[in-house]
Amino acid sequence: SEESVTKQISGLHTTLSGLRRYTNYSVTVCAFTAAGDGVRAAPVYCHTEEDVPSSPADIKAAVSSRNKILVSWLPPSSPNGVLVGYTLYMSVIEDGR
Repeated sequence: SEESVTKQISGLHTTLSGLRRYTNYSVTVCAFTAAGDGVRAAPVYCHTEEDVPSSPADIKAAVSSRNKILVSWLPPSSPNGVLVGYTLYMSVIEDGR
């Protein structure tokens, strides 16, 4: 879904905040007077930086043999960049602890 923001600024710069991570944006500006808006400048294109992903989803573990467990998961709903891999952490739980 496309999102659009319009801001009126009296100066020559502004900061756009609250943007989504690792997302492409186009920005254009037009000057205005009491008579109305001027012509919009050609758009510039930029994208926000990568950030850490959300957690993987739907993690499942199933015994596949006496000494093997098959673990599977779905990718994060918000990768926030190019995923390069996953780190799996496993711990032995003894005596129900």
